[in-house]
Amino acid sequence: MKDLIPTGFGNRVVTRLRANAVFAVITAIAAYFVSPNTTPIDRALPFVVLVLAGCLFTTERTERTENVFVPSVLSVVMLPPILFTDDHTRLLAYGVIAAITFALAENNVVVAICGVALLRWIPFSDVIIWRELIVLAGAVLVFLASRSVVVAIAVALFTPIFPARAMLFPFLAGAIFALLPRIRIPAVAAAALLVMWPWSGIVARAFPAFLRAEPPPANNRPVWVALGRRGKRGAVAQRNADGNRGRDANSNRRHLRFRVHAARALLSLAHLRAAASDR
Repeated sequence: MKDLIPTGFGNRVVTRLRANAVFAVITAIAAYFVSPNTTPIDRALPFVVLVLAGCLFTTERTERTENVFVPSVLSVVMLPPILFTDDHTRLLAYGVIAAITFALAENNVVVAICGVALLRWIPFSDVIIWRELIVLAGAVLVFLASRSVVVAIAVALFTPIFPARAMLFPFLAGAIFALLPRIRIPAVAAAALLVMWPWSGIVARAFPAFLRAEPPPANNRPVWVALGRRGKRGAVAQRNADGNRGRDANSNRRHLRFRVHAARALLSLAHLRAAASDR
């Protein structure tokens, strides 16, 4: 366990937390107001800032960069929502920034946990907490066995949560890696794995069904669109029916008026004839 947690790791983390935690919180609050509300990644940008800050807090730095490393990297996260209006371009920029951050991070369990959270916990509405915690525990076991952040993140990324027995995959992988010799994977692999992380949430929770997914039919429409169109057609039909009933009622009133006036005219004519015969 000593080689997993470097000497002075705890003291270094506490010192850097004290120095940069306030800046990370301020950046997360600013991200909440700056980011647009168009994609789940944009809505979760404060969470992304805190996750990246967690990676940077455990990264060894020189004395010259001690006070500017975390602020400079977290400030770069604020640039995509300001510079890019296209959603795909902005999401790709998020992915590149996260990939560079994880490439600069150290190989420790905190970075592995942050990577799993970044890949699997967005959007929050689709997260089933107890299942994701099981996957996270399996990813930590894989890291302890393989001593590689990249391997732990990759195993967590391709672990589905349905059916329930599929969540045993990280634990089985951890047992296998425990029997294998230690694997040394360069930090560039983490960058390649995380560059597309804004699109990883659906892949992680729907794998391997994601590979069998087919595009929807051309005539497929969302339910709310179908209901809206049906409502419009129903409203038009209702107006037409009301118009027809109105015309029928007017016609009936005209026929009734004609019958009443005709009877009055005949009665008046009979009175005139009777008066003429009396004379």
